[in-house]
Amino acid sequence: MKNLRRSLLTLALCALSLTTWAAKPSADETAQIKADIDSMFTLFEKGDASALIEHTHDSIYKLVGSKEVFTQITEQALAMLKQTGIRFVESTTGEPGELYPAGDYELCFVPRTAIMEMQGQKLRTQSFMIAIRTKGESDWKYLDGSGLQQNPALLRTLFPELDESVETPAITVTPVS
Repeated sequence: MKNLRRSLLTLALCALSLTTWAAKPSADETAQIKADIDSMFTLFEKGDASALIEHTHDSIYKLVGSKEVFTQITEQALAMLKQTGIRFVESTTGEPGELYPAGDYELCFVPRTAIMEMQGQKLRTQSFMIAIRTKGESDWKYLDGSGLQQNPALLRTLFPELDESVETPAITVTPVS
Protein backbone atom coordinates (compact mmCIF):
# COMPACT_ATOMS: atom_id res chain seq x y z
CA MET A 1 0.00 0.00 0.00
CA LYS A 2 2.85 2.38 0.85
CA ASN A 3 4.51 1.66 -2.51
CA LEU A 4 1.22 2.24 -4.31
CA ARG A 5 0.83 5.68 -2.68
CA ARG A 6 4.42 6.57 -3.52
CA SER A 7 3.92 5.44 -7.13
CA LEU A 8 0.70 7.46 -7.45
CA LEU A 9 2.38 10.52 -5.93
CA THR A 10 5.33 10.18 -8.34
CA LEU A 11 2.94 9.77 -11.27
CA ALA A 12 0.95 12.85 -10.20
CA LEU A 13 4.12 14.94 -9.85
CA CYS A 14 5.31 13.82 -13.29
CA ALA A 15 1.95 14.74 -14.83
CA LEU A 16 2.00 18.12 -13.09
CA SER A 17 5.52 18.86 -14.30
CA LEU A 18 4.56 17.98 -17.88
CA THR A 19 1.63 20.37 -17.85
CA THR A 20 3.60 23.26 -16.34
CA TRP A 21 6.60 22.94 -18.65
CA ALA A 22 5.94 24.38 -22.05
CA ALA A 23 8.12 24.34 -25.12
CA LYS A 24 9.14 27.68 -26.54
CA PRO A 25 11.02 28.40 -29.75
CA SER A 26 14.78 27.88 -29.42
CA ALA A 27 17.16 30.85 -29.24
CA ASP A 28 17.85 30.56 -32.98
CA GLU A 29 14.13 30.28 -33.78
CA THR A 30 13.38 33.25 -31.52
CA ALA A 31 16.00 35.34 -33.33
CA GLN A 32 14.53 34.35 -36.71
CA ILE A 33 10.96 35.09 -35.66
CA LYS A 34 11.88 38.51 -34.26
CA ALA A 35 14.00 39.37 -37.33
CA ASP A 36 11.17 38.36 -39.69
CA ILE A 37 8.58 40.42 -37.82
CA ASP A 38 10.89 43.43 -37.47
CA SER A 39 11.68 43.30 -41.19
CA MET A 40 8.02 43.06 -42.18
CA PHE A 41 7.03 46.04 -40.07
CA THR A 42 10.06 48.16 -40.91
CA LEU A 43 9.23 47.86 -44.61
CA PHE A 44 5.48 48.27 -44.01
CA GLU A 45 6.07 51.43 -41.97
CA LYS A 46 8.10 52.78 -44.91
CA GLY A 47 5.25 52.07 -47.33
CA ASP A 48 6.32 48.65 -48.66
CA ALA A 49 3.90 45.78 -47.99
CA SER A 50 5.84 43.13 -49.96
CA ALA A 51 7.55 41.46 -46.96
CA LEU A 52 4.31 41.41 -44.99
CA ILE A 53 2.50 39.78 -47.89
CA GLU A 54 5.32 37.29 -48.48
CA HIS A 55 5.53 36.22 -44.82
CA THR A 56 1.79 35.96 -44.19
CA HIS A 57 0.46 32.48 -43.39
CA ASP A 58 -1.69 31.11 -46.19
CA SER A 59 -4.65 30.39 -43.89
CA ILE A 60 -5.67 34.04 -44.28
CA TYR A 61 -5.67 33.72 -48.07
CA LYS A 62 -8.36 31.07 -47.86
CA LEU A 63 -10.39 33.30 -45.58
CA VAL A 64 -10.32 36.33 -47.91
CA GLY A 65 -10.44 34.36 -51.16
CA SER A 66 -6.87 34.28 -52.46
CA LYS A 67 -3.38 35.69 -52.07
CA GLU A 68 -4.22 38.26 -54.74
CA VAL A 69 -7.23 39.51 -52.76
CA PHE A 70 -5.12 39.67 -49.59
CA THR A 71 -2.46 41.63 -51.49
CA GLN A 72 -5.09 44.14 -52.66
CA ILE A 73 -6.52 44.51 -49.16
CA THR A 74 -3.05 45.01 -47.66
CA GLU A 75 -2.02 47.57 -50.25
CA GLN A 76 -5.30 49.47 -49.77
CA ALA A 77 -4.76 49.51 -46.01
CA LEU A 78 -1.24 50.85 -46.51
CA ALA A 79 -2.56 53.59 -48.82
CA MET A 80 -5.19 54.54 -46.22
CA LEU A 81 -2.50 54.79 -43.54
CA LYS A 82 -0.52 57.18 -45.75
CA GLN A 83 -3.62 59.29 -46.42
CA THR A 84 -4.47 59.62 -42.73
CA GLY A 85 -0.95 60.83 -41.95
CA ILE A 86 -0.21 58.12 -39.42
CA ARG A 87 3.50 57.97 -38.70
CA PHE A 88 5.23 55.11 -36.88
CA VAL A 89 7.54 56.52 -34.22
CA GLU A 90 8.74 53.34 -32.55
CA SER A 91 8.21 49.63 -32.94
CA THR A 92 9.49 46.70 -30.84
CA THR A 93 9.01 42.95 -30.99
CA GLY A 94 9.01 40.92 -27.78
CA GLU A 95 9.98 37.33 -27.07
CA PRO A 96 7.83 34.56 -28.59
CA GLY A 97 5.74 32.66 -26.05
CA GLU A 98 4.81 29.01 -25.66
CA LEU A 99 4.40 26.81 -28.75
CA TYR A 100 0.90 25.39 -29.15
CA PRO A 101 0.06 22.41 -31.37
CA ALA A 102 -2.73 22.99 -33.89
CA GLY A 103 -3.11 19.95 -36.11
CA ASP A 104 -0.31 19.98 -38.71
CA TYR A 105 0.93 23.31 -37.33
CA GLU A 106 2.42 24.77 -34.21
CA LEU A 107 2.08 28.40 -33.31
CA CYS A 108 3.09 30.95 -30.73
CA PHE A 109 2.15 34.50 -29.85
CA VAL A 110 4.76 37.23 -30.22
CA PRO A 111 4.13 40.54 -28.41
CA ARG A 112 4.57 43.80 -30.34
CA THR A 113 4.53 47.38 -29.19
CA ALA A 114 4.18 50.28 -31.62
CA ILE A 115 3.99 53.99 -31.01
CA MET A 116 2.17 55.86 -33.75
CA GLU A 117 1.62 59.55 -34.25
CA MET A 118 -1.30 61.20 -36.00
CA GLN A 119 -2.10 64.91 -35.99
CA GLY A 120 0.35 65.49 -33.13
CA GLN A 121 -1.15 62.80 -30.88
CA LYS A 122 0.79 59.66 -30.01
CA LEU A 123 -0.73 56.27 -29.24
CA ARG A 124 0.94 53.14 -27.89
CA THR A 125 -0.48 49.91 -29.23
CA GLN A 126 0.39 46.67 -27.51
CA SER A 127 -0.68 43.77 -29.69
CA PHE A 128 0.76 40.52 -31.00
CA MET A 129 1.70 38.55 -34.04
CA ILE A 130 1.08 34.84 -34.43
CA ALA A 131 4.11 32.87 -35.64
CA ILE A 132 3.09 29.64 -37.38
CA ARG A 133 5.00 26.77 -38.89
CA THR A 134 4.21 23.32 -40.17
CA LYS A 135 5.36 20.75 -37.61
CA GLY A 136 8.86 19.49 -38.37
CA GLU A 137 9.69 22.43 -40.66
CA SER A 138 11.79 25.49 -39.93
CA ASP A 139 10.08 28.20 -42.00
CA TRP A 140 7.77 30.53 -40.09
CA LYS A 141 4.80 32.45 -41.44
CA TYR A 142 2.80 35.08 -39.59
CA LEU A 143 -0.59 36.57 -38.90
CA ASP A 144 -1.35 39.87 -37.21
CA GLY A 145 -3.30 39.13 -34.04
CA SER A 146 -4.98 42.51 -33.81
CA GLY A 147 -8.00 41.34 -35.79
CA LEU A 148 -8.75 38.74 -33.15
CA GLN A 149 -9.80 41.34 -30.60
CA GLN A 150 -12.99 42.01 -32.56
CA ASN A 151 -13.41 38.37 -33.59
CA PRO A 152 -11.70 35.93 -31.18
CA ALA A 153 -13.40 32.92 -32.82
CA LEU A 154 -11.38 33.61 -35.97
CA LEU A 155 -8.33 31.91 -34.45
CA ARG A 156 -10.30 28.64 -34.17
CA THR A 157 -11.65 29.13 -37.69
CA LEU A 158 -8.10 29.36 -39.03
CA PHE A 159 -6.73 26.63 -36.73
CA PRO A 160 -9.64 24.39 -35.69
CA GLU A 161 -7.36 21.87 -33.99
CA LEU A 162 -5.90 24.47 -31.58
CA ASP A 163 -6.79 23.58 -28.00
CA GLU A 164 -9.81 25.54 -26.77
CA SER A 165 -7.94 26.53 -23.58
CA VAL A 166 -5.39 28.60 -25.53
CA GLU A 167 -6.09 32.29 -24.97
CA THR A 168 -4.79 35.14 -27.07
CA PRO A 169 -2.85 37.98 -25.43
CA ALA A 170 -4.64 41.22 -24.61
CA ILE A 171 -4.48 44.16 -27.00
CA THR A 172 -4.32 47.67 -25.61
CA VAL A 173 -4.18 51.16 -27.07
CA THR A 174 -3.19 54.02 -24.77
CA PRO A 175 -2.31 57.67 -25.31
CA VAL A 176 1.34 58.64 -24.90
CA SER A 177 2.05 61.99 -23.31
